[in-house]
Amino acid sequence: MAAICSCKTGMGNHGQPSCIDTFARDARLMFVQYKSDAGVINSIKSTDTLDQTFWDGKFNNTDISQRFFLTPTINSVVGERAESVKQDVDGISFNVRQGVRTYDGTFYGGVASPEYQAALETMSCQTVGFFIVDVAGNIIGMENDITGDLDPILIQRNTLDVMYKFPTASEVQSMKILFNYEENESDADLAFVGKDNISVDMLTQSAMSTVVFSTATAISTTGFTTTMAFLYGEVFEKAAYEGAVVGDFTLFNETTALSVTVLTAPESPAGTYALTFAAQTAADILTLSYQKVTGQGFESKTDLSITIP
Repeated sequence: MAAICSCKTGMGNHGQPSCIDTFARDARLMFVQYKSDAGVINSIKSTDTLDQTFWDGKFNNTDISQRFFLTPTINSVVGERAESVKQDVDGISFNVRQGVRTYDGTFYGGVASPEYQAALETMSCQTVGFFIVDVAGNIIGMENDITGDLDPILIQRNTLDVMYKFPTASEVQSMKILFNYEENESDADLAFVGKDNISVDMLTQSAMSTVVFSTATAISTTGFTTTMAFLYGEVFEKAAYEGAVVGDFTLFNETTALSVTVLTAPESPAGTYALTFAAQTAADILTLSYQKVTGQGFESKTDLSITIP
């Protein structure tokens, strides 16, 4: 954190280089739990190689406390800081503390859905930070003057608000997200990683998506059928999840406490998968989960329970 006024260091020099790199307006946000469950700030380190492998590991991390959650494009961003809180004494206005910086941005069109509102609101009671991806592909955060890392910007807890707006005859649907920066976050600590030091296009990266299973049918000792769909779409006809491969399914026999290898998982029709496996015993209970952690990631929201007849 930058020292607002330090008697130990004295005044800072005002001279600057002839050319100064800077960042641009916001394009996307990357939310992350501010600290992992191990108590470590989820920073971008100077020693990190910011290639596709690195970002796949962030967006698809199996540890939720370390996963980065990348939003779609955000527009109409206002990020103003209020004037400092002051106290008037004998006609003299004394600074008490810095004013609150608010974040106010809007998602427009199809991405601004009630389903996405539900996803954003899961952050409301968490201790969350965020990075900004600007329109040039730079990543903005807070410079940690002790570690030299780029830390996420800390959000003031319980300030997040998400508001959905219906489409009209002249406007597309939209969703506004508002929150405050944590009160001790100083604008003087804002810093960025330039796009030239990032070997992927941050504007085209994809976040982890949630899929859900339907009830299992055609259950036998050697297989069953289920469908997979996204959370988005008509209430009785969600968008089908296509392209699942056998290696991304995990099957476990709860009765014997043993893993079960999925042998085949052909898809027909779209989003419907017929899984087969080595014969299990009647009355055994199996659980099925799904997770793809390479490229664009996908994971099942809840496990599917199957009882062998």
